[in-house]
Amino acid sequence: APDFVVKHNLDIEEEKNKLIAAINKFISLSPEELNAKVHPTLGKMTYEEWAWSQFKHFEHHLNQFGV
Repeated sequence: APDFVVKHNLDIEEEKNKLIAAINKFISLSPEELNAKVHPTLGKMTYEEWAWSQFKHFEHHLNQFGV
């Protein structure tokens, strides 16, 4: 998708810190908070579905870049 194309140089440390902050924000959510959220493309999901989808998405990108 064009929205995901990076058109400028990024500071890897700053981006890493943003990622860590996003992960920490996600893991701080309670099951009730996650159950109340609606994914923009997958719709309503349970806590377990949210956790599994985030794990699989993150794992995919780590593998994609050989990390």
